[in-house]
Parts: sequence; C-alpha cells; structure tokens
Amino acid sequence: MSSCAERKKGGIVPLVFDEDIFRDTVTRERKRADRSGLAMAMLLIGAQDSLHDNRPALFAGIVDAMAAVKSDIDIVGWFERESIMGLIVPDLDPADMADICERLDSNIRKEIATRFEGTFRGIVDPDVRSSRITAIWRRRPPDPGSVSVSGTVCRAK
Repeated sequence: MSSCAERKKGGIVPLVFDEDIFRDTVTRERKRADRSGLAMAMLLIGAQDSLHDNRPALFAGIVDAMAAVKSDIDIVGWFERESIMGLIVPDLDPADMADICERLDSNIRKEIATRFEGTFRGIVDPDVRSSRITAIWRRRPPDPGSVSVSGTVCRAK
C-alpha cells in the first residue's frame, strides 16, 4: 500500500497521506515549529454521519474542500482512517496565527457548506437527523488567550 492516495480534481491532484505517515508528519512539524520559533496549526475534520451510506464520497468532498483552501506547503492526510481528516498548516508567524486560522476556518466552512449544502452551526438540534462534520483547530504553540474554533456542518434530511 502506498503512503498516499491521489484523487484527480479539475487537473489538481491533492495528495492525501495515510494515517501513519500523517501522524509522523504532525510530530515532525510540531518539533520543527518548536525549534524554528514559527507556529503551526492543524485542522481536524471528523464526520458522524447518519445520512451518507457512501463514506468514501463524504470524505472525498472533505478532501476537495481542504484542497481548495490549502497552500502548496500545507499537508492533508488521515488523522484516523475513515474517520478524521487533517490539514497541517506549517510555518506560520506566531503573531499572525489567529488571523490566519480565522481566515482558513472561514474558507473551509464555505467550501464544506457549498459541497454539503449546509452551514456550520455550533449547536445541532437533536431532533433533526443530519450529517455532522465537525472541525477543530489545534495550534502550536498554543495561544493562551484563544479557544479552539469548532463547528458543525448540518443538513436536515
């Protein structure tokens, strides 16, 4: 099995690392951020889905959304196979990290909402059966004055 999977989308082939390679990359980037004085951020997107029987198609949409917002040096991969996707954003200026994460968060929310015809909501109505895609940011070094941004994309059946 290869260490990555490739999917073709509009002439762009996003590279998706498998779980082992991605987790090793997270460790390496975290250590590099500590040594260099630069920051890194990681977006984790998980799906708890009661509407999509086709999980590969669900995660293909998430990968497409990540590919649409990532830069050339950002890394996409499986944090937990078939459960949680990750996007590593390395080499950030610690002074600009909050603004960069807010901009990326806004962009990924728009991309996911477009693909899944929903919007991010912090609270999900338990009476509505929905696809739930949760996004959580992790930062290195952690910003003591901030809270991780998270939300849920919902679409009622």
